[in-house]
Amino acid sequence: MRYQPRRRILLMRHGQTSWNEAGLVMGQTDLPMSESGFQQAEAMITELDSLEVRTLFSSALFRCQQTAEFVSRALDLPITFVPGLEERCWGIYEGRHHTERDTTVDPPEGETLSQFQDRIAVALDLISASDRPLVVTHSGVIRYALEKAESDKSRRRIPHAKPILVPWELRTVTAS
Repeated sequence: MRYQPRRRILLMRHGQTSWNEAGLVMGQTDLPMSESGFQQAEAMITELDSLEVRTLFSSALFRCQQTAEFVSRALDLPITFVPGLEERCWGIYEGRHHTERDTTVDPPEGETLSQFQDRIAVALDLISASDRPLVVTHSGVIRYALEKAESDKSRRRIPHAKPILVPWELRTVTAS
């Protein structure tokens, strides 16, 4: 088996929500951005000029849609919503404080780590074939992509509304 060559994907976490500010596990709970999130999204626009983004993708969760709309207006690009870019479903931990979540086991009523990683990989493989993509998504998705790229940034806190360039190695097998 051979992997296809690496491509680059620009990933960006959505603007902040009230649950982010309170330290609550959001997962797939569909919340809007807070006032701080709107300010972050507005401030991020100036960074996009130098990045030469040509295609725009987003998670369908509302906080990502709102952030992607800022990018769409600024760069005059349509938004393509891609299934699989959503945050991990944390089951019973959603709405609880981060300190209550046990990240060493799969969450009850939630998504297994392998399910989460598999759907992200499929979505990012699809997107990576696009011309200079920017993907508005979630911290867990970005952290997985950074870990896969063996980046030391994967251990850091993922900032809101800040583009991060990630090399992406396709899982698709090519003929030998």
